[in-house]
Amino acid sequence: MICRLPEVDDTDVESAYEVEPRLQQLIDKYPRLFRGKAPIARSEILPGWLQLLAELLQDINRLLSDAEATAFEITQIKEKLGSLRLRFRCPGHGILVAETVNELLVPGPGQRDTPLVASVYPVERLAALVDAASELSEHVCQNCGRLKRVDPVGRVSSMRCVACATP
Repeated sequence: MICRLPEVDDTDVESAYEVEPRLQQLIDKYPRLFRGKAPIARSEILPGWLQLLAELLQDINRLLSDAEATAFEITQIKEKLGSLRLRFRCPGHGILVAETVNELLVPGPGQRDTPLVASVYPVERLAALVDAASELSEHVCQNCGRLKRVDPVGRVSSMRCVACATP
């Protein structure tokens, strides 16, 4: 699903929160995806998902032309309900959350025949990449990165392997 989020003022993001080293490493490696700065919303990268996220960013970086990349920006990376979430901004769409690709071309409320996705910008392909990484993250321990069956732990939605969940 693609969700539109309200626009926010991101003029002074640098002072909004302290950027963790894992996130800074990715900002430095993919400056055109982050526009050389931290995402506008507080972002956290769990250690077990660092490799998965790095692969996702590499795929996005390859997908976007230089012109498309100038209009793209990652606005948040986080864990939600036990899976990796990446929010991004692209032309004509504001901030988007890609969760499933099936609803990409469905007109929104009040938009009769206007598709949500512009054909000139690869929003559908971006959403597919993000969605695939999100789904894969549900099977990767957020602490150690082992690809195996993981079980929700406790009342909070988190995904850890048996070794990491054992106190």
